[in-house]
Amino acid sequence: MDDHNYGVNPKYKTKEETEKEARGILQHYKPNYLNDLNVNIEPYEFIMVFLPEYIRKTESRQLEVAFETLDEDLAGYTQYDKVVLNRSKYDSKNVIDQRMMNFTILHEACHALLHLEYLMQYSQSSQTQLSKQECKLDKITTLRRDLQTSKETNPLCSQANYFAACFTIPRDRLIKALLEVSGKTNIIIGYNIDLYEELVAIAKKVQGFFDMNIEPIKIALQQYDLVKTNDQALDIEELYIFE
Repeated sequence: MDDHNYGVNPKYKTKEETEKEARGILQHYKPNYLNDLNVNIEPYEFIMVFLPEYIRKTESRQLEVAFETLDEDLAGYTQYDKVVLNRSKYDSKNVIDQRMMNFTILHEACHALLHLEYLMQYSQSSQTQLSKQECKLDKITTLRRDLQTSKETNPLCSQANYFAACFTIPRDRLIKALLEVSGKTNIIIGYNIDLYEELVAIAKKVQGFFDMNIEPIKIALQQYDLVKTNDQALDIEELYIFE
């Protein structure tokens, strides 16, 4: 977090609380998504149609969503009443860019949904509009995420990553997909087997049920403890990294 936080102390949610929030939103958006592997989420529809209407109904506030040309290393950012996404990344023909933007959409949605108290005190209506460079350096008015940064230093951004991970690869759906392809809800890998290769193989089997790359699925399998290995489980906060 920035040192000059002006006394703002956001209430950080635990992973369990964040997962519960994601599950609750999913049940409002597409209630069958968790249990029906034929149902898919549409991130664009979610943020352009569902999210503004959901916030209007539940919180009586307006949320604008816009696509703008941003710096190459910036996927998007969130302000009190506005979410901005990088148009060039969204329109990219690169599959990895497209999947990254699907994840970014849900990352920014988390800020809009869960971090209002933090953002509200620095809304554009209560202070002078900062320049682009000042916004880039000061995460007080704008929560930003650098595509090239492998680790988040802002706990709110880490929480948004976890929210997006739980939304794109929810535990219940991953368990159902694992059951579909293996007949099991969890797998224990033996000591004499190449753990990494086996984990990748399992991730590839369930990939068809998620519009995601192998790496985040592999991490989710470990983090949810669905595939047990000798290795220490990776942190699901890394799910926004696609390499």
